[in-house]
Amino acid sequence: MRKFAFLVLYALSLCSVFALPGCTRATLGAAVQPAPQAMPAPEAQPAPEAQPAPQPEASAPASQPAPAPKAAAATPAQSASKPVASTPAATSSDKVQRELDTYARWYLDTMNKEIRPGMNSKEVTKHPDGFIARYMQIDPASLRTSYSASENKSVAYIGRVMFHRVEYVCIAKTKNQALAGPFVEANRQPVTELIMHIKGKWTYRY
Repeated sequence: MRKFAFLVLYALSLCSVFALPGCTRATLGAAVQPAPQAMPAPEAQPAPEAQPAPQPEASAPASQPAPAPKAAAATPAQSASKPVASTPAATSSDKVQRELDTYARWYLDTMNKEIRPGMNSKEVTKHPDGFIARYMQIDPASLRTSYSASENKSVAYIGRVMFHRVEYVCIAKTKNQALAGPFVEANRQPVTELIMHIKGKWTYRY
């Protein structure tokens, strides 16, 4: 530092002796100011130890859905299936049909007893080959029935009794042989008879 101060004084003296332009104390002072000493670099500080990352808090367990309430055990009265009640219309319809079928069988039996010529009242006539005996019979196996509502206020239903009327014949040399048979079917005719349901029952007479 002493040497530096000496140089500054020497320079000032030269300026004052030779009157050099631009040479002033300020300029000389600025020119000869020593460069600032470099500051020593700060010592490297040890890096702070890495802190372990905070662990996320354990999330609360997801709420479990509440168990569905158990259905109450059915009592014997509840568990027993109830029979489907028949409607009055269905019950009435079945009853009417059953009554019609019963009446139709009776009706055919009555006709077989009254028909002429019948099994017990055969008819015998002359034939080119001798004699021919014949009788009529209602075939019970051909019976069919149905019914429908009536437009007549005094008649509830109209019934249809369907059957086949069959003719049986036997041809023989003599009358007695013809009546003795055997008889064979010669003709079959489909027939439909109408009957009525009046005042709660079936009848063929009005």
